[in-house]
Amino acid sequence: MKRKKLETGMAVLLVDGDVGIIINDTIVFECNYLRVKDYNKDLTFNNNYKFDIIKVSSVLKGYDFIEIKKGHGATTINHNLLWEREV
Repeated sequence: MKRKKLETGMAVLLVDGDVGIIINDTIVFECNYLRVKDYNKDLTFNNNYKFDIIKVSSVLKGYDFIEIKKGHGATTINHNLLWEREV
């Protein structure tokens, strides 16, 4: 998947296990955020591999956001999986 395909409402899973939601040009996490433009086109992070995106969900709706907030982010992404980095 390419960076330009990311859109508002998608969830991402990082190498370090954090789950974030894309809102406009920002990936929002529980206590942090990253700018989409700081990622390379292949969804690797410029300066730190632990921020590399390894999974992307399709655009989430309603209840899926509640599940992420309750701590079930990785499961929600797997149920709505759109892309996964090959290892």
